[in-house]
Amino acid sequence: MIKYRVRMNNICVNYKKDSILSNITLALEPGKVYGLFSKNGIGKTTLLKVLSGLYEANSGELDYRENTRVGYSIDDSLLVEGLTVEENIIYYAKLNGLQNPDTERLDQIIELTGVGSYRSKRVKRLSKGMKQRTSLAISLVGQPDLLVLDEAVSGVDIVSRRKIAKELRGLAEKNNVCIVSADHDVSNLISICDAIIFLRDNSEIEICPMEKLLRGNTAISTDAAEQIFVDMLENRMRHEVENA
Repeated sequence: MIKYRVRMNNICVNYKKDSILSNITLALEPGKVYGLFSKNGIGKTTLLKVLSGLYEANSGELDYRENTRVGYSIDDSLLVEGLTVEENIIYYAKLNGLQNPDTERLDQIIELTGVGSYRSKRVKRLSKGMKQRTSLAISLVGQPDLLVLDEAVSGVDIVSRRKIAKELRGLAEKNNVCIVSADHDVSNLISICDAIIFLRDNSEIEICPMEKLLRGNTAISTDAAEQIFVDMLENRMRHEVENA
């Protein structure tokens, strides 16, 4: 049994004279769903891009275990706007080495992400929310071992959100997939995550199990949960959680 799916060791990213990430170290386990919670503008998306292999750090080590296949839905910029939704999914299937992608598998992904009614429409004609769903679809097509998501269900209705959350949990539990999902909506994170990665100012990072964070209170109100998340982000209750 492998102890981690992906590991970062002293990852640093600079842009010109600015330090975006500094000495990020973490190890993420297979079969676990991690939420990434941070303020805007302190390197969240950069961290996700390094984690998914889209962006090379200036220094430090990124280590994937056992030929890890990576799927990512970080924004809709990876979509080919001149292709239809289905053509995009097939295109990314082939990029992942699936020259003859299984039709049943494609249909399952299309149904899960709710793009069935739009499968023949060109991406450039889609709404922001539907582009987001298509981006999620292409992240799943390669049957990833590590799935990296950035606001993957923003603009998605609550019924579809719950369905996607259930399927993602199933991927983690049944297929041993490691999932990292960044979201500003605390309720989305509570519904799916085993632990939260708090990225604070100055690249301070802490991983906290959800059970400790909420003290086992799964019926906690959204407002109360949001306050806990904010307090943790501001480092105001770290000691309390560590000793819970």
